[in-house]
Amino acid sequence: MRRLVVLVLSVLLIGSTLTAGTAAAASPTARVDLPADNALVQFDQPVTLRGHSTGVAESGVKYTEISLHDQNHFIVIAGAGQNDWEYTFTPGAPRIGPLTVYARVVLDNWQTATVEVLHLRVADAQPGPGACPCTFNPARENEPTLYRGGGALELGLRFFVDRPGSVNAVSLPSGLGAWTNAITVSLWTDKGTLLARGTQHDEAFTFPLESPVRLEPYAAYVVSFTTPDGVYYATPGFFTKRYTTGAITAHYDHYEPFPFSSPGLYGSPGTFPRSTYNGTSYWVSPVFVT
Repeated sequence: MRRLVVLVLSVLLIGSTLTAGTAAAASPTARVDLPADNALVQFDQPVTLRGHSTGVAESGVKYTEISLHDQNHFIVIAGAGQNDWEYTFTPGAPRIGPLTVYARVVLDNWQTATVEVLHLRVADAQPGPGACPCTFNPARENEPTLYRGGGALELGLRFFVDRPGSVNAVSLPSGLGAWTNAITVSLWTDKGTLLARGTQHDEAFTFPLESPVRLEPYAAYVVSFTTPDGVYYATPGFFTKRYTTGAITAHYDHYEPFPFSSPGLYGSPGTFPRSTYNGTSYWVSPVFVT
């Protein structure tokens, strides 16, 4: 009898697992067929998106929405039963730089799914003046504050560049004093993939990467460094708008209110920094070479 009960329970568990797996696999989705992902488009020029939304066997597509900057501001672009859709928009000045497109599909049974469907690079018609090598060093009214004695952190800057070139080093402000440990600097994609790293023991303020990394214009990247002795400069409340110095722009999303989406980032030492605090600048910069 005990063996029979165990067998019945096993069958029920397997059945419930299969049902859950099947339900999880069946969800609405969307894709963009045109333009290609990571395409370079021009500021102030119309861009047409052509895509397709898919429902599930039990329920068709009620409508499809698009968002051009985050997952909080959607507009309806296709109505009931309209699986193939087209939407044209003209990127204005606030959208110069990396642009992520999200689609949200809503089914007749009100089941929904949000998909990151496209990444675009919106180019400025007139790149900034000046030659490189260059660093991100915007003018400031007051000197940044020197912090000491805290635990180690990863401090960084999210940025994009307006022309082809490479990052070969990371620059920190002078005046931090001697570190007792080596400094490690890193270059990441904006999604957290490590592209290059470098470690240096010298008392210097430009820290080379192990090898230069070629950047795509108007795509987002992050540079960061680890504070081994908890010593760093910071200016809270600095990033209330987008700043550009030469070819480098600190990537701030104009559609997110201060201080969210600030380009000044922090995190655990040695890891990709994802968090922001009060729009703080940590005065870390790529060294960009054309």
